[in-house]
Amino acid sequence: MKKISMILLTLLLAFGFTSTAMASNGHGADIDPDPNRSVTFYKGITTIITTEVDVTYDEKVKVKKYTDYFTEKKSSTVSEKKVVVSYKKQYHSSKDLYRKVKIAKTYRVDTITSWDEVTRVDKIVTFKTPIKITTTTVTTIKHRGAPGSNGKFISKDVQKSVDKEYGETVKHVDKKKEVYKKNVETTVKKTLLYVKKTYGKWMKIKR
Repeated sequence: MKKISMILLTLLLAFGFTSTAMASNGHGADIDPDPNRSVTFYKGITTIITTEVDVTYDEKVKVKKYTDYFTEKKSSTVSEKKVVVSYKKQYHSSKDLYRKVKIAKTYRVDTITSWDEVTRVDKIVTFKTPIKITTTTVTTIKHRGAPGSNGKFISKDVQKSVDKEYGETVKHVDKKKEVYKKNVETTVKKTLLYVKKTYGKWMKIKR
């Protein structure tokens, strides 16, 4: 009789514990306070779900290159005066005399240079877009027995998802300018301004 009473007491305690556990976890309700970890116990199986969230930052860069040419015709003139001196003999019309004549001719010399001035503009346009990358890893482990009992391992499943959030794109323009000449031509124009003659003394022609 005493032995039967002990068996009944054991069954009652076991039933009471199971009922309490089921009431406390609601047939699989989370019994772990960690917000990133969920532990449920239902029908003799413990399910542990761990969520890890990793946030990193990156940048999307896009580069475009353009080249433009602008041509403008230009010219310049450099002017200077140049004196050319020559000498000759002048003979008297009726006497046996001669004299030296210095002839100084003054010219204006214009050096005209024309060319095509080419401006090359290299433009580099850079677009930068910030990216927020959220990687979520959900690991689900199942084993037999109550939580913490180290029961028989059933399965492990890892699910990973990646979410990309793009920010506002920023545009940056970089310009590089180069100027050079092509089709260069040079011409020289000489204009006589005036002539100055200087006469020497009459001298007798030696025979």
